[in-house]
Amino acid sequence: MVNEKFEVFSGPMASGKTRAAIQRANELERLGLSVVCLKPDFELRDNGLNSRNGLQRSAIGVQSLGRAATLKEVELADAVIIDELFFFNGKLIDNTVDTTSDWLSAGKLLVATTLDYSAMGELMSVYERIVDEHHPRIIQCLEAECRNHDEVVQATRTQIIEQATGCIIREGLSELVPEDPNTPIYEYRPVCLDCFTT
Repeated sequence: MVNEKFEVFSGPMASGKTRAAIQRANELERLGLSVVCLKPDFELRDNGLNSRNGLQRSAIGVQSLGRAATLKEVELADAVIIDELFFFNGKLIDNTVDTTSDWLSAGKLLVATTLDYSAMGELMSVYERIVDEHHPRIIQCLEAECRNHDEVVQATRTQIIEQATGCIIREGLSELVPEDPNTPIYEYRPVCLDCFTT
């Protein structure tokens, strides 16, 4: 059964996840709910929540969701928006699942954005755990297009290309490959499944 108190915007890079979360946060405020937005403090692309089409919203950078739970702003909020949930993965995965469980038990509405698939083509571990344990309402974001075609083809995966060689990386990387605009090593492209696998 779908948990209507937990909404997950998923999809590849550039598919409109952050824009959708910002719009949802604004909508919840219009409904009278107090909203706090969180993002990983080690995500290097920008400050706050910034969508590719220019929508912005302030956010608190946190090392883990467990640490976020101790913040007064989060404790008092009716709704918690979590951008880039997939960064709270790896060693943080148990903390992430436990903290979201606590928030749901406390009656908070949760909204998260996340990649569903890693650049290796596997379901992201934290996405899989959240889906298995919380049964959130999944909202697939569909704005990304695969630009390898003359016609419009929907992108469903994120491909990583090594900048120095132009080679597509399909193995040997961890699930988390932070994008650092100051020292770019990789280029990230949204692609369709056919382009991803060939």
